[in-house]
Amino acid sequence: AAGLIEAKGYSVAISGIDVVGQDETCTTDGKSWPCGVRARTAFRSLLRGRAVVCLVPPEGGRDLIAAECRIGKQDVGQWLVENGWARAAKGGPYVEAGDKAQSAKKGIFGPAPNLAGIPAAPAATAP
Repeated sequence: AAGLIEAKGYSVAISGIDVVGQDETCTTDGKSWPCGVRARTAFRSLLRGRAVVCLVPPEGGRDLIAAECRIGKQDVGQWLVENGWARAAKGGPYVEAGDKAQSAKKGIFGPAPNLAGIPAAPAATAP
């Protein structure tokens, strides 16, 4: 999901955001679309091949840990929210960025992607 990282047996949720689950759907102008899958794909593209550093609290266990994460100087939570791929947590540090993303209709707040002209995946064939 967009905002969840699993590594070395840990599950880290980016703090300050409400994670968009991969099974979430959004509806814009009466059209329903798989915005959770799109959010996860955008998040994976951000992370791909990059070192992510998270400030894991010392009391963090082996369950889900909420932590601030960065890629270099880029705040991962800020990126997710300002691009509309996660919602800002109420009272959190990204509320203003979330309002701007919503106003600009970015990510999950925008229209369904136009997939016209992109061929459908071929049907699976039996071996």
